[in-house]
Amino acid sequence: MDKSVEYFRKILAIPRPSGKEEKVADFLCDFASRNHFECYRDTHNNVIIKKNNNSRKTIILQGHIDMVCIAEKGVYKNFDAEGIDWVLEGDYIHAQKTSLGADNGVGVAVILSLLEENNARFPNIEAVFTVQEETTMLGANTVNYSKLSGNTLLSLDGDREGVIEVSSAGFCSVKINKKLKKINPKEKLNIFSIEISGLTGGHSGDDIDKGRLSANKLLGLMLKEIEPQGIISIYGGEKSNSIPVMAICDFVTTKTVGEISSICSKYRKLEEENKNHPNIVFTKIEDGNWNIYDESNISAFLSEFGQGVLFANGDGFPIVSQNLGMVRFKNGEVEFTISLRSSDKHLEKLCLEKLKEFSKGYKFDYVLEYSNPFFSYNKNSVLRPKLIKAYKSLYGIPARERNIHAGLEGGVFAKNISDIDICVIGADIYDMHSTKERVRVSSIHRVYGWVFKTLKDFAR
Repeated sequence: MDKSVEYFRKILAIPRPSGKEEKVADFLCDFASRNHFECYRDTHNNVIIKKNNNSRKTIILQGHIDMVCIAEKGVYKNFDAEGIDWVLEGDYIHAQKTSLGADNGVGVAVILSLLEENNARFPNIEAVFTVQEETTMLGANTVNYSKLSGNTLLSLDGDREGVIEVSSAGFCSVKINKKLKKINPKEKLNIFSIEISGLTGGHSGDDIDKGRLSANKLLGLMLKEIEPQGIISIYGGEKSNSIPVMAICDFVTTKTVGEISSICSKYRKLEEENKNHPNIVFTKIEDGNWNIYDESNISAFLSEFGQGVLFANGDGFPIVSQNLGMVRFKNGEVEFTISLRSSDKHLEKLCLEKLKEFSKGYKFDYVLEYSNPFFSYNKNSVLRPKLIKAYKSLYGIPARERNIHAGLEGGVFAKNISDIDICVIGADIYDMHSTKERVRVSSIHRVYGWVFKTLKDFAR
């Protein structure tokens, strides 16, 4: 019986930001205990649940239990302690002014429902639930692979029904920072605050080629024209793996109200897909006891940063991209968090070196925090043709293959399990990593049926 949507609603009630997955790990272990399944939990809260179906074949089903936590401007949400407030409208579930976490709560829910099937001839199932996929991929990197015997992996971390993701990008996280000097301008300066909001945003891999505006990049272009004599504060973006939808900066300048207004008007005319325009508001701030810091090339760095696709193949598919996800300023130090995605090791190395040189050219410090691998297309896959055939048998059209530019845990699994056969599928999830995230309920049920039939075919 398909309980996928029921389990998804239970998962929505559990707080699960990256790095704080203990409560959802408790939920999974309780599930295993109730069903008398073999269960392993490590110190990072990765959970492995095994079900012996007395088959000669074994399959790994995989999903991640963390989520990207984002709220709309002015909305306070304690993601560490509260579940998601969700709404069902027609065939869609969405959250109320926050991200939903269908990525990857839906996949986890489908796996739990399949584990409860007792009357189907399935292969033995090794269900792996990992942590911190949305940040460091610590989970996939610390899984106890000695507990796994299968070398066929079906991940439920996809976002389009009827699509089989057959390769992924690697993911590198870079921190760039600099300690700024306090200054005491001698001339009388105007103090302004500029705030950018209302952008579409989205996933920094899947949506990076859609031409969506980055609030951080936009702020840099505006500041370059304004030429501030110093900054008071700057803040932009929500997550390193999301295209920034907001940014704000307080600064001092010789520019007048009229000049700032003219610059803001110019950038309000920029257009995203669906004819969306940025919302840009400026405010003149009264004089006060402000700490003012040397602008130190911040506007130049932001405006010249190569946001978006750096290399693409002949069909326009991204091979390497970069996203300046976050700008933070605290105690006089500015920090940029950048994600670089790649499915080509040589180009990845080249682009990281260029980013390092670019940073040092503006006298910023550069640190490569971590790097996770990609996985490549497996022309000898046994699982992929079974998925294609099963979908056509059920729904009248064959599933289609897709290379993706997102960083998936499959790359880490491929590094740890030799000759692994990896496919990634999922339900229809739209605008992941944003407050517009939503999932199609009927698609969840169809994906459950798709995996159900595939598992039966795989076990034969």
